[in-house]
Amino acid sequence: MSLLMNRWPAFKNRDLGEWENMLSVFESKKIKSAAIALFAAATVIVWSPTSHAAAVYESEPNNTQSQANYFGMFNALLGTISYQGDSDWGWFTSDRNGKIKLQLNTPTDGSLFHIWVRDGGGTMVAYATNLSGGVNFVEFNAVNGANYYVGIDATTATTPSYTLYAYPG
Repeated sequence: MSLLMNRWPAFKNRDLGEWENMLSVFESKKIKSAAIALFAAATVIVWSPTSHAAAVYESEPNNTQSQANYFGMFNALLGTISYQGDSDWGWFTSDRNGKIKLQLNTPTDGSLFHIWVRDGGGTMVAYATNLSGGVNFVEFNAVNGANYYVGIDATTATTPSYTLYAYPG
């Protein structure tokens, strides 16, 4: 307690007796239970799959599977479909056997998005077409250590941006 009181100005103006009185309030089971529930809820929010994602910005050219940008699981690939007919590719290596969920966040401007997933040999393992703006998901079964390539395009003449995540499903 004295460490808090000495380090941060907001805590310096309180004496130890004041702190002990405030902390004794948490001895009540109802408040203690509420505090634990609040902490648990905050932990779920803070540690969601996308909350600590590192941002990887797409770089052109990345219009084919062989030009894909690496973004890795648990990271975010941020990009823009630059013109009608443009497609962007990213790739990651699965760190597990089992379901992988791709989350595609896009603007709600009327654009329709298409997403497809291929394994390292070029075989289509998942796809979704005509995804409206907002948050969309695509799931597929992955093999630990395998590379997966994700292609994205949009049916619009504008330049819609997107954010793509890959995490366990």
